[in-house]
Amino acid sequence: MWSQQRGDIIGYDLSEDFCASANQWSLPRQGSLRLDIKFAEPLKENVNLIIYSEFDNLKEIDSDRNVYLDYAS
Repeated sequence: MWSQQRGDIIGYDLSEDFCASANQWSLPRQGSLRLDIKFAEPLKENVNLIIYSEFDNLKEIDSDRNVYLDYAS
């Protein structure tokens, strides 16, 4: 049961190698994430869901000083 005094923070590491906090970098991949939440009983009050995510973007500078950004991926 939800109460005003209670707040839950649940963290998930959805990185490909499950090392989101490590100093290594995984190759970027494409994908999607679906969140489907079902409650045993209908909620009597509204609840808020806040989703925070981080994405690594690749920034590359070649020998001719051309800058490439992968914001599209």
